[in-house]
Amino acid sequence: MRRLLSALFAVFALLVVATVAAPLLVPLETWKAQIVQRTKAATGRDLRIDGAIRLAFLPRLRLELDKVGLSGAPGARNGELLRLDRLQLVIGVLPLLSGRLDVESIELERPLISLEIDDKGRTNWDLSTAGHATTDSAGASEDTDWLSSFDVARLKIDDGAVSCTDRRDGSSWQATGVDLALSLKSFDAPLDVDGSVVWQAKKISVDAAVASPRNLFDGGRSGVRARIKGEPLDFRFDGDVVSGQGMKAMQASGSIDLGAASLRDAAAWLGYPMHNDSHAFGPLRIRGTLDERGSIVELADAHIDLDALSASGSVRIDVGGTRPRFEGKLDARPLDLNPYLPAEAVMANDSPDASTGWSDAPLDFSALGAVDADLDLLFGDLRLRKTHIDDGSGRVHWKDARLTASLANLALYGGGGSGTVILDGVRPSQPSMDVALDLKEVQSAPLLSDIAAFDAISGTGSVALHVSTRGASQREMIQSLAGSGELHLRDGAIRGINMAGVVRRTTDALTGHRDRDSTAFSRLDGTVQSVRGVIRNDDMLLDSPQVKIAGSGSIDLPRHAIDYRISPKWVAPLVGEIGFGSPGLAVPVFIRGPFDDVRFEPDLAGLITEGPRALIRGARDLTQIPGALIGLGRQEQDSDATTQEDDSHKSHGKIGKTLKGLFGR
Repeated sequence: MRRLLSALFAVFALLVVATVAAPLLVPLETWKAQIVQRTKAATGRDLRIDGAIRLAFLPRLRLELDKVGLSGAPGARNGELLRLDRLQLVIGVLPLLSGRLDVESIELERPLISLEIDDKGRTNWDLSTAGHATTDSAGASEDTDWLSSFDVARLKIDDGAVSCTDRRDGSSWQATGVDLALSLKSFDAPLDVDGSVVWQAKKISVDAAVASPRNLFDGGRSGVRARIKGEPLDFRFDGDVVSGQGMKAMQASGSIDLGAASLRDAAAWLGYPMHNDSHAFGPLRIRGTLDERGSIVELADAHIDLDALSASGSVRIDVGGTRPRFEGKLDARPLDLNPYLPAEAVMANDSPDASTGWSDAPLDFSALGAVDADLDLLFGDLRLRKTHIDDGSGRVHWKDARLTASLANLALYGGGGSGTVILDGVRPSQPSMDVALDLKEVQSAPLLSDIAAFDAISGTGSVALHVSTRGASQREMIQSLAGSGELHLRDGAIRGINMAGVVRRTTDALTGHRDRDSTAFSRLDGTVQSVRGVIRNDDMLLDSPQVKIAGSGSIDLPRHAIDYRISPKWVAPLVGEIGFGSPGLAVPVFIRGPFDDVRFEPDLAGLITEGPRALIRGARDLTQIPGALIGLGRQEQDSDATTQEDDSHKSHGKIGKTLKGLFGR
């Protein structure tokens, strides 16, 4: 780039020197061949001047050239590196008389700069093969340093355009509507740039200052302050820039402040469109300390705000691939992921399949292909659908539209645990999801309510779950659901039915009575298996002081139906309380029907089979009651007579209640 600018200034100087040295009676056209020849010697490129040459001496020395072009590198697809409609130079006369070229202004009208990188990485603006001008009649030296002898107070570009093509990967970009004013007294003085550029159909304003242009053009370091502002984004930088060989060798370090009204719009503007219909990826702001080397950007002490999310830490971004890649460590609190998940399908009430509650609307996982990432996260107040995690840590590996989140140190629903979530959108027609959770000491009611909208079981315990599914719609996801799980709860209740009451009131069970009370339990254990969306359980065991329940059956998620059999076995109150006896009369009950109309029906065949054996066990339990009562009496022998009499009445009352319970009265 330094050679390019030097060459352009050399051309301007040659034109001026030739013009001033020419006798006034000699037409300027006669000097055109000499100007072209000297440009070739200085730059190695061909200069063409197809239009008129005009010269005016008052009040300033003014030179104008029309239809000017400078050739590109040999073999370049674009024949010319630079062409423009009109070039105007205004030169100070007095400095010229003293041997110094002082250009007050250079104006370029409708210039077109065509930059190109060939398949070997060579640039068409590299003038390293340029020849050197020999000493001319005016005494100009071949070793003239154009940057030292050339002062340009002002460079103005009107309605210009810049294009760049990289033949190595076929990428290209173009900027149009370039209106810039550069103020540069000398290359050792600060450079100020002010103006606007249209890029990707968006107009952005540019305000920049370079402390030492000479250092920057010579491959050194210079302080740079810049602001780029427009509809897509607002970017501020204040730091140092080091130039290198070629446009891709620039390095920058300093503070940045980047804002965008919509990350989605800004990403599309930068060439990374996001193909989904959610309202996420809106307002963005990034602040921190920047260290940029080519396509690699590292951001330390970063503060990132996206939509309602907020994160701090360090991040490394590589924009050299087909999509941005993020690496780093972030602390995000809160972390609401719902806006970035595929929308939950809603089934219309008049749909033929509305009764099943599942939708055939396509699921959109395309946002998974927007970026790649490897991030270590600390998070709090994480929300995933209705699930809420108070605190935790994790690692996110996100590559080629497949996201794996490994979660640890989770604090949720009064307990803790770990888990893994995998979202795979590699095949857009068949996205998949895999979830594994291992939770301890959690409150089951709010957890099940948030995960499955089911809060009928309360208690504290452990949950282990591993399920996977795939499908292009909600219905397909449910139909392919597979996996296994375990549930171990203690000190809880099943809401909506009092199984002890149902057992005591056998006639209610036979008529399908559904109690509005609940069944308290000391322990509830069970495992489940899921195949094609049908969840199967065959070993449910519930233990409580008055009733023990065994259960088995299935929940058919695709059909929104349940078919489950429970075998409640009542323990006589006194026998249960003093620790003797085995379960009593069993009244098997079926729980059947669609989710919105579940029915409780007696299992008459099971009752006939289990009834006689239960009565025998109950009779055996009666034989243990006297010994139990004697034990109670011995424990109370130290009480006074009045107390003994009262306790005797209470014991007999318990016996009476027990007998009545055994016979259903």
